Amino acid sequence: MATLCLGVAIGAGNLIAAAHPGAATRWTTQLSVAPHVAPEAGLPEENPRVRPDGMVLTGFVERVGDPVPISGPGGQSFPAAQLTVDAVKSLVRSQLTGGETSPALVLACPAYWSDSARDQFAAAASAARLPQPLRVETDLVMAFARLRQLADMPRAGLVAIADLGATGTTVAIGDAASGTIVSDRLRLDEANGIDLDHALLQHILGQVADSADLTAADPNLVAALERLRIEARAAKERLSADSVTSVAVDLPMYRGDVRVTRSELDDLADEQVTGIATGIRELIDRGGAEDRDVAAVSLCGGGATMPIVAQRLSAEFHTAAVVDAEPYATAARGAAGVASTLTPPRPRPGVPPASSASRPPAVFGAVVADPRDVSPGQTPPAGVPIRDTAATSRWQVPPDEAYDDDHPADKPERGAQAVTFGPRAEPEADQPRSRVRLFALLAAGAVAFMVAAGGVAYALTGDNQTNTPAPGTSVSQFSTPESTTSVEGTIEETTTEQGVPDGGGGNTTEEPGPTEPSVTEPSVMPSGTPPEQSPPPADGGPVTPAPTS
Repeated sequence: MATLCLGVAIGAGNLIAAAHPGAATRWTTQLSVAPHVAPEAGLPEENPRVRPDGMVLTGFVERVGDPVPISGPGGQSFPAAQLTVDAVKSLVRSQLTGGETSPALVLACPAYWSDSARDQFAAAASAARLPQPLRVETDLVMAFARLRQLADMPRAGLVAIADLGATGTTVAIGDAASGTIVSDRLRLDEANGIDLDHALLQHILGQVADSADLTAADPNLVAALERLRIEARAAKERLSADSVTSVAVDLPMYRGDVRVTRSELDDLADEQVTGIATGIRELIDRGGAEDRDVAAVSLCGGGATMPIVAQRLSAEFHTAAVVDAEPYATAARGAAGVASTLTPPRPRPGVPPASSASRPPAVFGAVVADPRDVSPGQTPPAGVPIRDTAATSRWQVPPDEAYDDDHPADKPERGAQAVTFGPRAEPEADQPRSRVRLFALLAAGAVAFMVAAGGVAYALTGDNQTNTPAPGTSVSQFSTPESTTSVEGTIEETTTEQGVPDGGGGNTTEEPGPTEPSVTEPSVMPSGTPPEQSPPPADGGPVTPAPTS
């Protein structure tokens, strides 16, 4: 049996699945929940397994990461991440027509999701036991992987990437040579498909009814407006290939067809395209580049089907615009191409899955290859990038093939990983080093004690000596070298030390200690000793005899 390589792009407006090789399938992003059956995604005309009596839930993709669950009509609460995984499982089941083994699956999640939202979705996908091997990437990276395989894509230089989705547009700058994103991702909420559908609906209503007629609280009018909104969206898609189309209008006040041209749609989309060009130029300025450094503008998403987007952006940056044949399926086809490079590994018991730590943001001119992008012993195909170097988290969902459903006792709790630990290694004893450390501590303590004791003794003996300047001697706090030299030799410091007699009349002397150079202290002499004469002063004045004690 053949192994199916499948890529699924998760969008707020559509869910797209693409096989490698194979066609793409597009479903509306909504989930029907009915009792006793698995939830099914899509509209009844898209998915025949949708129950007409099921509870329909929408808006869960943009709510992933929100701690507040989604409330159903019956008061039930549903985590947004779990609803998104259920929609993916429904779409994957539709692709298994028989004869295939468990497909290699790559999920392309929205690039505007936060790290916590991606973590929640990855955890829910792991607990749901989706087919293995499974990898979760961002739709912007997978779209760039697909676009790099096109013949019009340059092989070097900077490439502006714009993903025009239903709830907003995400733009980034990529490196054509390495296939990596080298800038931040910028989200433009104003440029979205839902607002353009509403603008086209208002344009059609303006030709057939007054605004006052549309404010009546009529249930039939509400249902008719919903059908007209769907018709307006289909007309927008037809105008991507046709220059003119007609829209069937069935309202209480008007029944007939309304003609809409591509030029009218272009006028409605002009403001959004201008916002996309402004966002791309902002990223170029952040990276220190210029418009001429952009080698191409690549477009994906449902909004990229409008010719005005490629024409305006190509003229704005004076470069080629690269668009796939089916822009809405670009990310899904890129994910399917990456899935074809995966091989279903069988996990080794007791080995936890590899960590998926986030990488630091890359900058222009600093694209670095990451060895984690390629499995050991595997070479990536030419033209297919594996990872994003922008600030985008990655997850490698661990496979569940090692668990045997026939032995539930050996299988861990659902969503948990089987991790075993070996015996704890005790540190070896190191007694000699401990003894050396103890001796060093004791020696240091003894030295500290001796230094402290000596300091105390010095302080006690020094306080008993009174330094009194001689009469008539000037004591200066700030002295010059000249004054220090003039009194040098006249200062004789003596201190009395108990227990050490001196042979010269009972006086004891010690070596002179450090003194202030400008302070003169009297000499201590025994009685009867004639006073010494002071040296003549430097200014030639009379000699003053030293006083006797």
